[in-house]
Amino acid sequence: MPGAGLHADGYTGRARMVVDEDHGCLLGVTFVGPGVEELIHSATVAVAGQVPVSRLWHAVPCFPSISEVWLRLLEGYQRVVTDDRSDDVRRSRGAEAGREQAPIRKERSNEHELA
Repeated sequence: MPGAGLHADGYTGRARMVVDEDHGCLLGVTFVGPGVEELIHSATVAVAGQVPVSRLWHAVPCFPSISEVWLRLLEGYQRVVTDDRSDDVRRSRGAEAGREQAPIRKERSNEHELA
């Protein structure tokens, strides 16, 4: 991620968010790595304020900076949701054919490496 490279040469870290699918809000966010303190306040506001993930797309982070991780997390979440929708279609087709359906998840998690 370009912003992490500006933070420090050879920077590595991890970020993870968990989304409540019923309400579309963050349940929690974890950041691990040097300098993540600049990310903690925005995560606290998003979680405590129950900000919908769809609205977080409009909170554009400063570029280039480590806060770009928010975009990577949201992009990853969007891919997971899109993939799961495809899986839901396959499961519903399987149910129509008499195969057993998997239980529906109520929350989703997305993780991104900071490097």
